[in-house]
Amino acid sequence: MKTYSISVGELCSHNALSGSIDNRYTSKGRMTQGVRLHQYVQSKYGPYDLSEYSLSCEGFFGDIVLEISGRADGVLSPNKRPVIEEIKSTSMDLENIEEPLTSHLSQCRTYAYMYCLENGLESIGLKVTYISTAEKREIKHFEYRENFNDLKEMFDSLCEDY
Repeated sequence: MKTYSISVGELCSHNALSGSIDNRYTSKGRMTQGVRLHQYVQSKYGPYDLSEYSLSCEGFFGDIVLEISGRADGVLSPNKRPVIEEIKSTSMDLENIEEPLTSHLSQCRTYAYMYCLENGLESIGLKVTYISTAEKREIKHFEYRENFNDLKEMFDSLCEDY
């Protein structure tokens, strides 16, 4: 068997390459600003919420093993009805974002799958949060609830396409 190690971001970005990517959502040149904005959102977390939560799992596809790992930006209410949060900074006007970018939602769903797998959950909440790089730090959330079987189907499809 051949084993390949990849990050959640790499897996999801690779699969999003077939669509239209608007790179105004993120800017590699503003990495420091992005980190500060992530920390700003995470500073609002409650005492039991977790930030930068490490997750990993393996996917088996024929004679190939994918070792997939990454850090979820947030796990909110981990002791009750957990929600996985994916945070993205953007210079776009948040009013113009009608839904999360496919790769961003895929990342959130992948972390949600991994968290469900690790904790034996049948369903989980997802939250994709966009924070404006503008001075006002506006925030826009997209929230979903998904069951484990749907997340597993999505995960298997991502891995097979990879």
